[in-house]
Amino acid sequence: DGNYPRDGKEDYGARMQQMYLFMNSSAGIFSTQCTEVLGYKCLFALYMLPYIKTPVFALNSAYDATMGNGPCGNSGITFNWSNATSVNACGTYIRTLMRKLLQPPSAVFLDACQHHCGEWNSIHIHNIDSSVAFTTWYTKGSGALPDSGFLDQG
Repeated sequence: DGNYPRDGKEDYGARMQQMYLFMNSSAGIFSTQCTEVLGYKCLFALYMLPYIKTPVFALNSAYDATMGNGPCGNSGITFNWSNATSVNACGTYIRTLMRKLLQPPSAVFLDACQHHCGEWNSIHIHNIDSSVAFTTWYTKGSGALPDSGFLDQG
């Protein structure tokens, strides 16, 4: 469950700063190149991914249940669960962002369900669950998966 566009939410940044300090994150949990430049923002996949040098398998929902009403990251979209247009626009933003940040040899399993963590093997994209997608990616590479490893339920 990557943490994509929630850093614009009210009070979320302050809570992430406290978590960053609590975990002593500057001591090497994250890339030191990232933490030296961005500090607590390295808790967010959006900022951390450019600093990761190894391929990544991202397992995420475009509609994370923890997303509260408010800004959809830095997209300029105002997210509101009761407004389908804003929900779809934010989902499109997340898809676009993930496609940009996670090119092969990385891979993505991006579902369109509202949840946070869990439920992964009950969700299928191209008739593949996340465990099979991960195992295929890990043993054979992103090219062995549909859409060059960008599995998108949306």
